[in-house]
Amino acid sequence: MNQRKYALELISECGLAGGKTNATPLEQNQKLTSIEYDNQFNITDDAELEDRRTYQRLIGRLLQPGLGLLMSSRKSGKINAFCDADWASCLLSKKSVIGFGIKFGDSLVSWKSKKQSTVSRSSAEAEYRSMATTVAELVWLQGLLQEIGAHVELPMDLHCDNKAAMQIASNPMYH
Repeated sequence: MNQRKYALELISECGLAGGKTNATPLEQNQKLTSIEYDNQFNITDDAELEDRRTYQRLIGRLLQPGLGLLMSSRKSGKINAFCDADWASCLLSKKSVIGFGIKFGDSLVSWKSKKQSTVSRSSAEAEYRSMATTVAELVWLQGLLQEIGAHVELPMDLHCDNKAAMQIASNPMYH
């Protein structure tokens, strides 16, 4: 599955067909506040964004043309989930960014990255919140797959890299 046609239409619609492609629009792991971002790109007002819908469509949905999502043809009912959190990564609010990816067999079927709504007091708390969000997605995904008749092997695996968060999750005294 890919969005090549959709992405190419957006690029030509915005007059960017002659532009060079880049894997990411910014340097990786660079954290900017909005003021620093505005200063770096000389943005003074919203005059450059006459049509906000086009901008939102480019930012929110654009995949680099030619790239897509590879879906495996091998049958497997195994679900693996991977979650992580970047503790206090937002420079302005000190909120953490959580993320997860869920694979059904060899195919990536669900993923998310989102800034948390509250400030976590520790990296373990941020990781635990990430695990909780991932488990909620796993429960929903299991119900969806069973509803459409797909075989799901239980238990599903959840991978996390924080030992403290895993100990909190596995200890029933905390629930």
